[in-house]
Amino acid sequence: MTKLELTANTGYPVLYRTYSRRKETGERESLYEIFERSLGGLVKLANYTPEQLELVRQEVYKLHTFMSGRWLWIGGTAWVEDPRNVDASYNCTSLYVDSWDDFKYNFDLLMKGCGVGTVVEMASCLLPSIKHSVSIEIDTMPGDYPYSMSPSKTTIAYHTKNKNQLIITVADTREGWVEGYTALMYLASNTPIKSNDHVSILFDGKEVDSFVYPDEHLHIYVELGFVRPAGVPIKGFGGVSDESGLCIGAAYGPLLLIYSVSGCTFAKRWQCKE
Repeated sequence: MTKLELTANTGYPVLYRTYSRRKETGERESLYEIFERSLGGLVKLANYTPEQLELVRQEVYKLHTFMSGRWLWIGGTAWVEDPRNVDASYNCTSLYVDSWDDFKYNFDLLMKGCGVGTVVEMASCLLPSIKHSVSIEIDTMPGDYPYSMSPSKTTIAYHTKNKNQLIITVADTREGWVEGYTALMYLASNTPIKSNDHVSILFDGKEVDSFVYPDEHLHIYVELGFVRPAGVPIKGFGGVSDESGLCIGAAYGPLLLIYSVSGCTFAKRWQCKE
């Protein structure tokens, strides 16, 4: 077997930052272990014969060819075999945006580590218009509550006695983050929000199938207290919750969620401004 060695000065820093998963022992994978894990996943995906596998393995170990960068991180894990996560295998994706649901899918792809090229040429004509202004106040910060006690769903709660006010409690899941963020767009455009597997709509304390905000101005209180703080390991996907979200082997961090939510003030036109 060809000896594995990276000769570039930045080779090993990039390897351990971006592609090396932490094992159950707490140690990082070696280059050999990364290759074997991702090759094992590729065999399942491509249904290679033993001869084909050996040919690919030889080319990989000679550093003549590689799997995609995303596959080097996620390939061969049980997490990516879940049909809900398979698009995490792709380095890049392209998405045509003409509805708020497309923004939801966009956010989900980003949180899986995909680069997303968003096509917005006709978006201003096809997206719902902003109907009223929305102000946002972050009530609790990540780590204020034990994240192990996070609700299974993000909740959106509205009480008729508190007119023009609404509370979004974000669950500490990828889907929960997505629902909490995109709810802002639905509410500002009077687009119905529907309860589903990842979000519950509460009207006067009772769960309802859908909700449309009716009034002119809305003040939203966002509860982020159940979101895990930076540095907490991520099961399944791997890595840790990262403050900056700059590491490919880390979940897009809680600070990015805070900036995304608090940086948006919706006016009566289609835009999001600081």
